[in-house]
Amino acid sequence: MKLTTTITTLLLAAATTTLALPTAQPNAYARALKPFQITGLTAKILSDIDYASLTLNLVDQNANNTATSCTWWWHTDKEVLTTNVWKCENTNYGLQFPDGMKSNIDDFTLRVETTSSATVQEAGEVKLDASASGSNWVCQQNPTENVKEQCTYNGELDIPV
Repeated sequence: MKLTTTITTLLLAAATTTLALPTAQPNAYARALKPFQITGLTAKILSDIDYASLTLNLVDQNANNTATSCTWWWHTDKEVLTTNVWKCENTNYGLQFPDGMKSNIDDFTLRVETTSSATVQEAGEVKLDASASGSNWVCQQNPTENVKEQCTYNGELDIPV
């Protein structure tokens, strides 16, 4: 009887240990992504030809503060498709107008994203509207001889990713 009790105890102990599974631990490397930092954000429409441009400097705080500049030129008489992505100088980053763009530089949505060649996949959007109360997106008509309209962001813009 003592042998039966000992075997039963051992079997129960073995069954209990095999059923005890470790619980998943949170990833020690998981972190919140920091926003893209944008400076020098300017858009302008030239008065003598049907061209517009958007320029900015981008810092990616999630990739060792990688910095790049981006410049996008387009014809204002043709719609920029929502699927167009313009690559920056560092081709790991691109710009997009998810709502399209033509000549409405005073009110549009800008998307900044990493391209498929980037190590960390990130994307963020910001709505720029000069007519919004307290907006830092400020536009001027005819600020210089060859510029029909120019908009500039006053300060540093953080785009959440």
